[in-house]
Amino acid sequence: MIDTKISLFLQKFDSPLLHQLFNFYTNRIYMILATALIMLIILNFKKEKGRKILYILIPALINFYLLVEILLKNIIVRIRPYLSNMDIQGFGQYFSDSSFPSSHVTITTIICLSITYAFPKQRFIAYTLIFLMIIARIYNGMHYFSDTIAGLLLGIGIYLLWKTLFELKEPHRH
Repeated sequence: MIDTKISLFLQKFDSPLLHQLFNFYTNRIYMILATALIMLIILNFKKEKGRKILYILIPALINFYLLVEILLKNIIVRIRPYLSNMDIQGFGQYFSDSSFPSSHVTITTIICLSITYAFPKQRFIAYTLIFLMIIARIYNGMHYFSDTIAGLLLGIGIYLLWKTLFELKEPHRH
């Protein structure tokens, strides 16, 4: 299966440095604190752009929680790679809930795309952060490639839904 091959390939680059970097980057507390800090900085220096981001980000994250955490992960119960395949190691914060879809990738995608809506010149950084989250979640043994791609597509879809609704409500502000 291609999912397992990708996981095993990434884990060939096993190193203590990658463990530490990816564990830090994928830690939920870090994700929440980093997002809050970024939003405070933006709201402090660019109030209008900050509001624009929040109008998309807050409902999108609520939508994510209801769709992914409450609905999809309970309907599609997929065992995490490190639990289902003895050749795949688990690193960092261990989860035993369904691995499909990747919540980390969905959240990262929603946050990064929401910020690039107000700051389009930061797309490269945003896309890099999304890519790193995909790699980190596979490397850590928490997700298969298909889990992360599903998370990416869900994040894009949820973001586009709320961006479109925001633009319909506030056509003169974007």
